[in-house]
Amino acid sequence: MKFVDRIKNTGGVYKIKNLINGKIYIGSSVNFNARYNEHLRDLRKNKHHSIYLQRSWEKYGEENFQFKIIEFVDKNLYKNRLELRDILIKREQHWIDNLCPEYNISPTAGSCLGVKHTEETKKKISKATKGSNNPMYGRKGELAPNYGKITSEETKHKIALTKIGDKNYQFGRKGELSTNYGKVFSEESRKKMSNSQKGRIITDEHRIKLSEASIGSKNHKSKAVICIETGMVYGSGCEASRVTGIDQSSINMCCNKKRDTAGGYHWEFYIKENKEAI
Repeated sequence: MKFVDRIKNTGGVYKIKNLINGKIYIGSSVNFNARYNEHLRDLRKNKHHSIYLQRSWEKYGEENFQFKIIEFVDKNLYKNRLELRDILIKREQHWIDNLCPEYNISPTAGSCLGVKHTEETKKKISKATKGSNNPMYGRKGELAPNYGKITSEETKHKIALTKIGDKNYQFGRKGELSTNYGKVFSEESRKKMSNSQKGRIITDEHRIKLSEASIGSKNHKSKAVICIETGMVYGSGCEASRVTGIDQSSINMCCNKKRDTAGGYHWEFYIKENKEAI
């Protein structure tokens, strides 16, 4: 692949063109030379992120591709590398919109939006981040990034604000949209969930909030339920079933004293009368 009109230490927007069929790939970089070498290395090793470009490369051969600059961006006009990168992304998007490159896997510059990984790629990604390959592997206790870090009340408040209402990623995700919809927890997972909640102290204030949260739901007959072993309170039997994977009717029957346990646990309706007994 020939680099047309190579100029060192420059950045901007470039294209990789197939000289046989005219199809192109659009990209941007703060350093054309470094990016050219990166593309060439990945294509030669058959590991380029664009499967379309990689397949075409294998079919037509390296000699039938051309790397060419289509727009320069002056680095000296911007305060820092981050600002420069933002401008490059905008200019790259401009050229993507106008030239409609066939080899780009995403229609959005600087994004993986729209990218669909094959099952093989998914397995490779999963394998590459498991066990000792994961940067967080073994980093517990004093080795953990946030070990000993004290979060200020102001920061806690800011974090809370990002999770309220429609800002929460779970907002509106009910029924089939729920993260755990249809998920059946294994016996091992249930035991882990149970052990993680044992000894947990639920304050009266928390109990009141949980109770209030269950009021006003679409199903006015729904009642909050509590798992006696774990102390976990759920807004309804439906919610408890969705989270734990235990059959809802079994939980309700247990609460109505029609059976002893559901999923190996004892359940009761969460009402003020049993609050002191928990």
